Formats: sequence, structure tokens, C-alpha cells
Amino acid sequence: MVEEIIKRLEKVFPDKLELNFSTPFELVVAVVLSAQERDAKVNEVTKELFKKFNTPQQFANASLEEIEKEISSISFYKKKAEYIKQISQILVEKYGGEVPKSIEELEKLPGIGRKSANMILYNAFGINEGIAV
Repeated sequence: MVEEIIKRLEKVFPDKLELNFSTPFELVVAVVLSAQERDAKVNEVTKELFKKFNTPQQFANASLEEIEKEISSISFYKKKAEYIKQISQILVEKYGGEVPKSIEELEKLPGIGRKSANMILYNAFGINEGIAV
């Protein structure tokens, strides 16, 4: 009975994140951009964005205006650009350019709450510490 319920739920709620990314850092950027925005729109923007910038170092070295220009079609793009720039600087300075692998460290990053941290941990690293609803 339980197995049948799980099978039915998996059909309705497939275990697939709609955001496109190829590195944990790209997922962090996509998650920040996805707040109050459609995943399809985020994927459209990140397709071009990640051709120009795709590492914390590149975003940290970019001007805020450059980042804003690249994501200007996303809702709340000015604030999201600030978050991405700040996150990039923190990752470079504190984590050697790597995305941390704990809820506590991820939640300290600007614009990343518990739901986002859970999404990043699970989808980037296969670490399941909670449920992102």
C-alpha cells in the first residue's frame, strides 16, 4: 500500500528541479534569481548569463551594473544582483570559491533562506536535510 502511494506521488511530483545549472554555484545563482519568478524565465536569463559569468570569482569581479544589466528582465533584479555579488564575494573570501555544504553556512549567505539552502544541498550535493516546499 505504501509503495503504491509513493509511486503515485512520484508521478505527480517528479524528483526534478526545473532550474538549469551545471555547477553548485550556478544553482545558487539560479535559486536567488528564482524568488518570485518563473523557472522558465530564470533558465532563459541564466543561459546567457552563465556564458558571461559562471564562477564566484567572475561575479565578484564584475560591477554591480554589469550583473544588473544581464538579469534586468528578472523581477527584483537590482536586489538579486546585490545578493549575487555579495554571495560571490563571500564564497571567494571565506570558502575558496566553493559553495558550502551545510544548511547553517548556506543560510548565512545573502538572499538564501532555509528553503533555498535545502534545494541547493539536495540538488547540488545530494544532501537531504529537509523538504523544500
